[in-house]
Amino acid sequence: LGLEVVDPVAGASYQWYEETTALTGETDTVLQLFPPVNANYLVEMIDQNGCRTFSDPIFVQVSSMEETVRNKGLRVMPNPVLTDFRIEWPAGQAVKYEIYAIDGALKLTGRQESRVDISQLQPGLYYMKITNGDRIWVAKVVKQ
Repeated sequence: LGLEVVDPVAGASYQWYEETTALTGETDTVLQLFPPVNANYLVEMIDQNGCRTFSDPIFVQVSSMEETVRNKGLRVMPNPVLTDFRIEWPAGQAVKYEIYAIDGALKLTGRQESRVDISQLQPGLYYMKITNGDRIWVAKVVKQ
């Protein structure tokens, strides 16, 4: 999920905000929301003369997160999970993963070649970012 400045101004700089808090390092014309959080987002533009202007806020509400990876040939099994799961990838290559709590805190990271052990995590909903080369997928993982 992402937001983008539709008509960027040449030579301008940008700063993205969640509510009234500047998002550290988010100074591009595109904001990737990972994991997505219900909030108002806006962007500040500073032109070459130092003039500042803010966009109207955009409210992002996440009502559900589909298993978007399923239709891309990648599967997370089993899900829900008790202790560990597999990431199945058709090419048989290892993939990088990052597992985030619902509040956005990074909980685990690694490369998956067989099974991913999440036994140390508390039960709940997690978002997993899966990377293979320049391809990125997001999946939800339910820890029982």
